[in-house]
Amino acid sequence: MRLCRIVVLMAAVSLAACTTANRPAPLTVTYIANTGFLIECADRKILIDALFGGFAEDWCFVPSDSVVELMTAAKPPFDHIDLIAVTHAHTDHFNPRLVIDHLMHNRRGIVVCPAQTVRKMEIDPRYADLKGRIHIMPMPTDSISELTIAGIGVKAFRTPHLHAADAHRDIEHLEYLFNVGGRMIFHTGDSGLNDVRRYEGYGFGKKPIDLAFVSW
Repeated sequence: MRLCRIVVLMAAVSLAACTTANRPAPLTVTYIANTGFLIECADRKILIDALFGGFAEDWCFVPSDSVVELMTAAKPPFDHIDLIAVTHAHTDHFNPRLVIDHLMHNRRGIVVCPAQTVRKMEIDPRYADLKGRIHIMPMPTDSISELTIAGIGVKAFRTPHLHAADAHRDIEHLEYLFNVGGRMIFHTGDSGLNDVRRYEGYGFGKKPIDLAFVSW
């Protein structure tokens, strides 16, 4: 097992002028594979696009079997996860069985995701006992859906998957903006940052983002 952990100590704006009382909390980021990360801040844990694996491919990084075992059993550092976020239903971001395995071992975890991912989880007979902890995020065009989970502010907005004009045109794809511990954290999933007007319409540029996971 190999996990890469990064401690993020500085915000996008200088902290020199901040007092200790209002200084944002430190971030700890653990890279899982592909676009999957574990984010820890202010005693909260977010797992995004990380619960997948069990296959061998050469077109993306995949979590090792030992990491998958820790995630599904909710063992450290994947214990007490507050929020499990999924950007879309592709197998290199999401595995329905692994998500449900994790929820069975982590009774505090809440999932936010597009409807397409839920339809894949509904096949599992255990889903009926867990559906109250799985939130389908509304996906209106050019607007943001918001909710708060365990003190974590979640904003989700629909954007096209990369190469949406071909095989990915029907993929329900979300990007996320999290507000936790005074930090703003942005995750693009598999969306390309090529529509400046769209992001301006969502309010980007008005407030600093401390950490961005950007598809490249």
